[in-house]
Amino acid sequence: MRKSIYLPALALLLGAAGFGLRRWAVGSGFEQDTGLALSGHPSFLALGGLSVLAVLLLALLCRGGRSLEPEECPLALSNISSLHMTLGSAAALLTVLAGAAAFLDFSSVVQLQGISASTLLDCATPFLLGAFALVSGGCLLLLAKRRYQAGMDVSFSFLPLIPAFFYCFWLMDVYRVRASDPIILDFAWFFLGAITLVLALYCSAGFAFRNGKPFTTLFWSLLAVVFALTTLADQHSLAEYLLLSSGILWCLTQAHALLQNLDQPRLVAPEAPPEEPPAGDTGADDDDDVDIVL
Repeated sequence: MRKSIYLPALALLLGAAGFGLRRWAVGSGFEQDTGLALSGHPSFLALGGLSVLAVLLLALLCRGGRSLEPEECPLALSNISSLHMTLGSAAALLTVLAGAAAFLDFSSVVQLQGISASTLLDCATPFLLGAFALVSGGCLLLLAKRRYQAGMDVSFSFLPLIPAFFYCFWLMDVYRVRASDPIILDFAWFFLGAITLVLALYCSAGFAFRNGKPFTTLFWSLLAVVFALTTLADQHSLAEYLLLSSGILWCLTQAHALLQNLDQPRLVAPEAPPEEPPAGDTGADDDDDVDIVL
């Protein structure tokens, strides 16, 4: 079976198993009164074992692909079919919706707390997150379209960088909100999901600058699918659910496209079709005088 089929399927299977184990942990792995994690609960042991297994399996199975020449890198993530374009567009739409949800959070914070020096950070963060998400969603949509248009070359384009910067900003906000929580098992897999999404987008941006690393991009993209699916079982805000879902779709799409492109002996940008002369223009006009020199 080809890697482009079984590797994404394996990531989805491991993510689904992680989701089930995380639901088990959330439902019975914490004390009802204090919210503290129960030491030695089998759900945490199983979830930790599954996470280690996912890292080892993906690190082993993602190896062995061919290396890319610098001129091949901008085409390595080109979309092969309309399915890639559809999933990429869906990821972009979810990011835009996450931005709208962040603006709703901003409105709620302003109504409840008002804007003052003490609440400035709490008010500014969802507003900036919403604005950044709208820009990032637009970049993802343009990037999916350009990659689908006959493998359009995206050399030295800043489009892949903006979503990576956005998810990095989101990761900092996730840490800001949850850093004071003393129960690490309450948010550990959320951190793993956000971190791997940042690394996956960062590695994929290198292809636009002819410095793509197939192994690291595949590894972090597929691992991000596993951890992001796992943490969907946690309690999140609407914007966080949308961003995690967007990251899953985008990483799954780029991993599948990269695996299919690596099966090609060499990636070459398609030649532009020759321009047809205007209708009725057959070369020199019949009325032009031709001087004959003897």
